[in-house]
Amino acid sequence: MPCLCRWIFGSGDNTKEGFARVAYIMNPEYKYLAVYREAEKLAKGSRLNIWSHSDYVTKWGFKGCVQK
Repeated sequence: MPCLCRWIFGSGDNTKEGFARVAYIMNPEYKYLAVYREAEKLAKGSRLNIWSHSDYVTKWGFKGCVQK
């Protein structure tokens, strides 16, 4: 099965609104990483979109997105 990867760079609105998460950060860290992490923290705390479902977001991606 092929691997699907997606990289998103934007203003942080997707993260703030709970449509994206911060993951797979490599060194050196990115200039706006703190902004994205704060936006993710706010979305998580408000349980917006991907954060509204318990255990949907995992450290490996999203539960239920890949079917075997």
